[in-house]
Parts: sequence; C-alpha cells; structure tokens
Amino acid sequence: MWFEITLALLLLLVALLYVHLTFRYRYWLRHGVVYVKPTPIVGNLGPLLRMQCASAHMMQTIYNYPAAGDKPFVGIYIFDRPALLLRDPELIKRILSKDFPKFSNRFLNTDYYGDPLASRNLFFLKNPFWKEVRSKLTPFFTSWKMKQMFPLVEEVGLNLNEYLLKIPLNNNNSFELELKELCALYTTDVIATVAFGIQANSFKYPNGEFRRNGREIFHFSTKRALTFRVVFFLPYLMPYLGLKVVSTEQTEFLRSTMNPILEEREKSGIKRHDLIDILIELKNQSKTQSSQDGFKFEGDVLVAQAALFFTAGFESTSATMSFAYTNWQNTPK
Repeated sequence: MWFEITLALLLLLVALLYVHLTFRYRYWLRHGVVYVKPTPIVGNLGPLLRMQCASAHMMQTIYNYPAAGDKPFVGIYIFDRPALLLRDPELIKRILSKDFPKFSNRFLNTDYYGDPLASRNLFFLKNPFWKEVRSKLTPFFTSWKMKQMFPLVEEVGLNLNEYLLKIPLNNNNSFELELKELCALYTTDVIATVAFGIQANSFKYPNGEFRRNGREIFHFSTKRALTFRVVFFLPYLMPYLGLKVVSTEQTEFLRSTMNPILEEREKSGIKRHDLIDILIELKNQSKTQSSQDGFKFEGDVLVAQAALFFTAGFESTSATMSFAYTNWQNTPK
C-alpha cells in the first residue's frame, strides 16, 4: 500500500517537474528569440558545471552559436531561468549608459550578514547603496588623484629592480625565476602601499602576511569552485548554504589590518595620497551629508572597499603582466 502511494507521488513529482521545465524552456520560443537548446535541469550550464570548460569559453561558444546569425542577442537558460547573451556592441553600449538605471543590480549575490566584506563592496552592493557608494568614490579616482599615487607605485618598482639585481647568475650569465610569482610579489606590494598604506616588503619576505593571504584568497579548491558557481548562477542560495566569497580568516585579516591604519591616520593627519586618505575623506563627508536608509560609511563598509582592491587588484594585474611578457618572449623577433 505505502509502496504504491510513494511510487504514485514520485511519478506525480516527476510529471510536475517535466511540465514546469517544458514550460520554462519554451520561454524564448514563445517570444520569438533565437536560443541555445538547453539541457534539462542545468539549462546551458552543463559544460561549466562539469568543469569541462572555463566560463569565458562557454560564453564564446554561445556567442558564436550558428543559428544566431547577425541577431543582436541569443537566448540562454541559467538552470531554468531565461537570460540573454548580448552580441551587438551598440545594444551593449545603450544598456551600460542610457538604460543603465534599469540594469544596475548584478544578478550575483552573497550573504549580507555572514559575508560582510564581500556583500558591502561595490561589486556586490545593490541599489540604492551601490549608487551612493559609487557616486562618492568616483570623484576620488580622477587622473589627478591617480597621478598623486604614482610615487608610491614607483617606489615599489625600484624595490623590484633592486630585487632582480641581487639574483645570482648561473654559468651562462642568466637566471631563472617564476615570472607569475615575481609579478605577484610586485603587485602585492603595490596594493599594500596604495590601498592599505603600509610596506608589505614582499620581495624581502615572500611568505609575509599579505602575500600569504593573497595566495589563500585565490587558492583553488572544490569548495571554492562550488562557491563561485553558486555566487554567479544560484545567488539566492548563498545566505542558506553558508558559503562565503571572503572567508572568515580573510575577513579578520583585512579588519585587523585596515581598522588600526584608519584610526592612526585619522589621529595623525598624515597624507600619503593613497586609498586610506580617500576612505577617511569619504567617512568625514558622510558625517555632514545625509545618507539613504541610514547607510553609514564606516566600519566594514570602508574595509570592504579596501578588500575589493586587495582581491581584485594584485591577481588580475600580476596575471596580465606575466602573460604579456610570455607573449612578448614568444613573438618572433
């Protein structure tokens, strides 16, 4: 008796799921949009979820979908959710400028309370908070402000030159080194001095606190890969799964680094033309200006902006530098 009831319920659930997915996967067909045929449950994310390709390669394959021809966009499915991959530069430009107020919130998400540094930086913030933080940060990154930071970058460049000159030569008057790690040491020192106002001295201490935490943030693991797949494709599950973009250890490191520096620089009044000066000025401005919904530029909100520079700055830059040099080396002279 119970077996028959259980079997009937399972068959009913399967039937309901089939009807639901069939209806969802006909969304673009009903709207007359060319679309890539989805796979049940996963939509068009199958190769990515199986780790058969990188997200950029998957998007490139969809972008070059033969049936799309010269269409300005092609329909896809993120699991069972319809989405569009834009192919027309003019349409992309319009969305990023004229129609931007309708598309300002990113699809991705993280836990606002469980992952404070990720959820409070510009990459994850939603409107109206995103607009408020961006509008207050943007004026500080003018060409003049960036020029004032150049001496800090130049100083790290001199340290790099000194480090290279000290490397012993082998028998044929040459030396070997890991280029990616060398570039990472350089960019770690640049981010440390420009964003945090401290000397990391990564060339002298390659396993120092800043470099060690930088490696940990970008250390690949199955859990890390799962986290970012959920962030980008199932973001509404982030608060329930307990996954974090910035781990508890990294959060404590960034807090313990940033907060004392902010306090000390506020007391001393020293100006270095770095991100710390910008954040202090932002904090002081917010004290005299009204904020939407009680959003305050203090505590984790300030640390989160520095965390964004730390996580997004040195790895992407060091990778670009090493790839550029490798391509130059392989170019026929």
